[in-house]
Amino acid sequence: MERTHDLGGLPAGKIDQTDHELTFFDKRVDALYVLLTGPQKAAFKMDEVRRTVESFSQADYFGLSYYERWLKAIALLLIEKGHVDADAFDIPKASS
Repeated sequence: MERTHDLGGLPAGKIDQTDHELTFFDKRVDALYVLLTGPQKAAFKMDEVRRTVESFSQADYFGLSYYERWLKAIALLLIEKGHVDADAFDIPKASS
């Protein structure tokens, strides 16, 4: 089964490898991830974040930024694991 994130062998053009500063949003999402996966909380594991991101629709996978995908995955996992109710989040959606 081919998934949206599996781009092996497809033409993709050059990869931008220039260094860039993380935004405040990026840093906050990363900090949230570290807190929720650390040994004291262990709400979920990195592999679960990867699984969740890889299950996104094509619109979400390509329409959301890297850290927006992480944030959506974190929210979905917190719901999946029963840590919060679904109505606690306004889950980010990619614009079409």
